[in-house]
Amino acid sequence: MDRDLTKAVKEFAYDLGADVVGIASVDRWQSAPLERSPQGIMPGSKAAVVCGFHYLDSCVELGGNLDVRVPGPALSNHIASEHGNFLAFKLARFLQDQGWRALMVPATVWWSYRPTKSAPRGFAADLTHYYAAVAAGLGEIGWNNICLTPEFGPRQRLVTVITDAPLVADPLYSGPPLCDKCLLCAKKCPMQAFDKEVDGMLEVDFGEKKYSFPNKNLWRCSAGENFNLDVFAPWPEKIDEQTIEEFAEKAARIHPEWRFSWKMGMCLKYCVPRQRRYFDLSFSPSPRRRRDIEADTSKEGVERASNEMLALAKKIGVDYLAVVGRERLLKYRIDLTAFLPTASSAIVVGQSYPRGCAADTARTTGRNALWLAKHLQNRHGFDTVVETGVDCAAVAAAAGFSPGDKGWQLHVVVTSIPFTEERQWKLGEGRYTLAPSLRSPDRLTGALKELVRSLGADLFGVAPVDRLDAIAVQLEKIYQGVEYFYAREMGWGPKATEPRDMKAKPANPAIYDVKLTPKRARDYLASARSVLVIGLGLLKASVENAGKPPAFKAAHYAATVHKEVFFQNESIALQAAKLLADNGFEARIVEDLEGLASQVFSNLRPDLKANRFPAIAAGLGELGWNGLVLTPEFGPRQRFIAVVTDAVLSYGDVYRGRPLCTGCKKCITSCPVKAISEDEALVIKLEGREFRWGKPDILRCDWAARYGLVGEEGPAYMGSLNNFCPPPKITRQVLLETIKKADKLQRTDYCPIVERCFTECSST
Repeated sequence: MDRDLTKAVKEFAYDLGADVVGIASVDRWQSAPLERSPQGIMPGSKAAVVCGFHYLDSCVELGGNLDVRVPGPALSNHIASEHGNFLAFKLARFLQDQGWRALMVPATVWWSYRPTKSAPRGFAADLTHYYAAVAAGLGEIGWNNICLTPEFGPRQRLVTVITDAPLVADPLYSGPPLCDKCLLCAKKCPMQAFDKEVDGMLEVDFGEKKYSFPNKNLWRCSAGENFNLDVFAPWPEKIDEQTIEEFAEKAARIHPEWRFSWKMGMCLKYCVPRQRRYFDLSFSPSPRRRRDIEADTSKEGVERASNEMLALAKKIGVDYLAVVGRERLLKYRIDLTAFLPTASSAIVVGQSYPRGCAADTARTTGRNALWLAKHLQNRHGFDTVVETGVDCAAVAAAAGFSPGDKGWQLHVVVTSIPFTEERQWKLGEGRYTLAPSLRSPDRLTGALKELVRSLGADLFGVAPVDRLDAIAVQLEKIYQGVEYFYAREMGWGPKATEPRDMKAKPANPAIYDVKLTPKRARDYLASARSVLVIGLGLLKASVENAGKPPAFKAAHYAATVHKEVFFQNESIALQAAKLLADNGFEARIVEDLEGLASQVFSNLRPDLKANRFPAIAAGLGELGWNGLVLTPEFGPRQRFIAVVTDAVLSYGDVYRGRPLCTGCKKCITSCPVKAISEDEALVIKLEGREFRWGKPDILRCDWAARYGLVGEEGPAYMGSLNNFCPPPKITRQVLLETIKKADKLQRTDYCPIVERCFTECSST
């Protein structure tokens, strides 16, 4: 066992905001089905690193008080999920950089709902984080089937990184019992999930310890939390998959009042370990959590908390920070006690972005606000809430905020800290300003490369706009006359504006005809001169084990390849855009410069082909027969983002190294819908170099990857019933009819797509 590496892993996680970290050895899953263990997901794994992110106490205690169906500030629990995925990806990359295999299992929203042999109750994630946390010594399983930690009870979001690194396991929790069977979880459940349709008790065996809890009907439990349905609707005595689908259909077509957003579980809200449980009915009807430290409201205590908050804000990259007192906000007709009964002040957290470059700012701002709020609560004892619904712009104005010529994403933390004076810190102002002598093409390019590398990027290249224009001219000829159309979910009723809000609801797609015409850099920025291309290598273990035996899990892959890497790339690109803006240049962040990539069912974001031509123009690699960029460093295993700018930069040559495509044609044989031609190639020429790739049938590819209609393309690994063989000719009507017949449970955002033309590519 490597104790130094173990220490480094934990320090890395805590440094990125984890509140609890534990390590489990894989032998603690000996009594579990192999399909639900770390070794089932990644054969050869040795350890699981489990990280927990504390939900703010006041957000949980105040959430759902007016109506259990409306979470209010408990929506911040989702920010904790985002923070967890942000860290898990970085932690897995950290281990990979040390030479070990690692993959991240995301915070659980990826449920395989239907029962299987290894998960007879259904509702199985790639890995059950609650059990992993217990195996890692973080706590015990309570009556509510949630992991309780001595620090926070059930109030943490969990993520897990599986690795073959020889990490030292933590001992199982051996402190006083955390669940005293107060049964508040059962008494407060609006669906009566602990009383109705309970089939005895279940037991989880960790070898040294065993825990038992009610075998409740998870369809009943999930009606509000998973399927966003009204828990006070006229539910029958027996609830199953068919019931959920019937109610979802009625909610879509007949009873729109039955549709809600995510509902926080009362089994989480009312659960606090006896050692920390106390009641303050003037604050909330649910129990409160006793903290380790009492708030120091003296002048010295407030200043100490303020200084630490400022230091943390600088460390995590906050651009703007301000505090404003309750009395001043009352003059703006903002009563903070409406959001937090103990409120004394508000903190404004802001992330800036150059005009046209808002990418990732909302996610980053929310994460940073939660990070600061947790610090003030856990280290200084103050009440804090986020996601209150307060008018952020009005609070910022009261603090003296002036946006200037930048765009801003603002988030407000309402707190009991008695700040009495307005103070603001412009932490990001001029952060990347270079001396005029450092703004030459060579030096500016060098500064950009150094910055993105320091932020974790693996690949960096720059292409002149004229080079991309030359590619666009050739693409126009290639796509001329190609018929293309796509289906988009329209939703139902007056709220039919969220195509992803479709779990268990009937599909309502519409067809859009599209002329495939490549966009150019100057379509994003009229004065464009250069295009930066930033690439981030993927988690090798996730790609290699996606949908593979013995567990056949793939949510880890979709969450990494189709979600988290997007956010990480956007975050890096935003800082590059800020450097350009701080030095007098304009920039635009672009996910798919030509606009010719399709989308992926997993996340409705551009597919693996996005920004392939900018990457080629920037000299980062060549095209494989699968149409993906192959680089000497990673083969096809990276994703790109582009930044269009009016800065003149230094440009390298196109790739002229060794051939990277082996010609194995596995991309052809592994494609379940045979969407790549075996012998017909598409070709572009660039500065004396020819780039060839197999001619794709875009509609067939979309059938599998964009709409998730083919089980072996990924949906089957999530228990989806989709298994529709595409017809020889895909028509608009056939596509609409098939989508309407598709699985209602495993919809977009909750169903993986595993592109075998990518995962089986041997050019690594």
